Amino acid sequence: MPSETAHLDEATNNKQMSRAIENQIRDSDDVSVAANNWIVTAEFYAAVHYTDAVLSQSGLHPDGHGERFDLVNRRDAFTSRAATVYESLYDLSVQSRYECSQMHAGQVNSARKALGILKSELPNVG
Repeated sequence: MPSETAHLDEATNNKQMSRAIENQIRDSDDVSVAANNWIVTAEFYAAVHYTDAVLSQSGLHPDGHGERFDLVNRRDAFTSRAATVYESLYDLSVQSRYECSQMHAGQVNSARKALGILKSELPNVG
């Protein structure tokens, strides 16, 4: 199972990917909906790894999103606010990845804001 440090490194990698996609868009005349979808997805997966880093501190390693949701909603390390913003990031990511919704700048900003809140609410991560 990945260590806390490995999860934190992967969260950083996802954040860097999100920024790289955004920088590519900024340098282009074509703001792609697909790029916004990937930014939202990368922000969500950064949240997954920040969350898993906290869970790994207790020796917990969820097998998937359902188990992770259960742990986030039951563990003392997660405030209700952290659980709520994690769920909002998950929902945006599902819309982007599976429902073929076209993410726009407002949703990208919402995802980034939610990730910032989540990080600030998690112990030893923010």
